[in-house]
Amino acid sequence: MGLFRTNLKYETDLKKYIKSWKVKTKESKFYKNLFVNDPNWNKKTPNEEEKLRWELIKDFFKKIENKNRDLQILDVGSGRGWLTNLLSDYGKVKGIEPVGAVVRHARKLFPELSFVLGKLNDFVKDSEKAGNYDLIVCSEVIEHIPDDDKNKFVHNISLLLKKDGYLILTTPRKEVSNEWNKYLMPNQPVEDWLSEDEIKEILNKNSFNVIDLKRISLQPRFDAPKFEIYQLWLFRKGGK
Repeated sequence: MGLFRTNLKYETDLKKYIKSWKVKTKESKFYKNLFVNDPNWNKKTPNEEEKLRWELIKDFFKKIENKNRDLQILDVGSGRGWLTNLLSDYGKVKGIEPVGAVVRHARKLFPELSFVLGKLNDFVKDSEKAGNYDLIVCSEVIEHIPDDDKNKFVHNISLLLKKDGYLILTTPRKEVSNEWNKYLMPNQPVEDWLSEDEIKEILNKNSFNVIDLKRISLQPRFDAPKFEIYQLWLFRKGGK
């Protein structure tokens, strides 16, 4: 019986490992193709959609205390580094990205910036990084974290922030996903969108308080109506 249980556990762990490996491989191929090979998403400068997000992200800095000093900033899921580069005007910034080919591309585009290869789970294990950051920016990332892992993801962000640190988070709105998907289906390996209420619930659970919320409206296609597709949040850790 003991041997059976051992073998069963081994088989279960092996299946989990194989599933995880397949997901990781699929993600690596997808994001390499997107951020390295796709001319709409591989340049130093932001594309039109990214510019809209940046204008609102930039506006959040007016509400961040100590904005006149150099901030310690972490860009989570930094991709090719366009946002990391713009954030560097506000302090010392580091980007973290889990796909090796994308990190190498970012380093070529922005050799003066710091990019770390890895996931947030690995990054937070280094106790020297805990509580180091004034601001963490997480733009278009949390929807690609499986729902079961989202709370842990936000918890790790909280661990990396200083007391009263800030979080800027942007993500699509699940409220409009059904209508949006009639025109343009999401195609990334993990697409677990969150509603605004779900975002608030997860962030409040991890001791974040809302400072501001903005939205962006876009057309999924030229022949479609506009939808308020993006939600952009400014949170403060332990703030009011």
